[in-house]
Amino acid sequence: MSEAVNEPRPYEPVRPAPLKVGRGLLILAVVAAAVAVYGFGLHHFQWPALWPDRAFGILLNKPALGLFRMADFGCVAYLVGAFGAKFPSALTWRPLALLGRHSLAVVAFQSVAIMALLPFAAPFATPVARTLTAVSVVALLFGVAWASEHVRRARPAAPLPIGTRQPQRPGLIRPDDARAA
Repeated sequence: MSEAVNEPRPYEPVRPAPLKVGRGLLILAVVAAAVAVYGFGLHHFQWPALWPDRAFGILLNKPALGLFRMADFGCVAYLVGAFGAKFPSALTWRPLALLGRHSLAVVAFQSVAIMALLPFAAPFATPVARTLTAVSVVALLFGVAWASEHVRRARPAAPLPIGTRQPQRPGLIRPDDARAA
């Protein structure tokens, strides 16, 4: 009996457990596939639209935060959160952290750059031109973040506002010292 325990066993490959897909994920996949097929048919086969163009414009309205814009933002936020939960180190990647530290400057520059490019047809005329335009603008966003970082580092530190606790320096009288009164 003890001899059988000590004998080496032949290699048995470990088989992964079958993928278990939840019911909600399956329903979501079916709905996403249906929307994709309808969009393809609408674009390539001139299928009838489900709503008039005016209603579609209202749903995409940027100033009024239309339903599709809010849903798009929610989907992107969910995907970033899910990706960050699965790969937390990806969200601390130095180039992304640089863009995040200077997000106001980056978004402001991006808005101005796009508004300046939109009147011209040449940057969007061909797929290659669109790709080069997008890559150039993204590279400029990193340049703006880099410049903002160096301007921030070169600026001297601002004095602390009145009423905040000042750091103790040699030669200063501590506030709890008897001679301060």
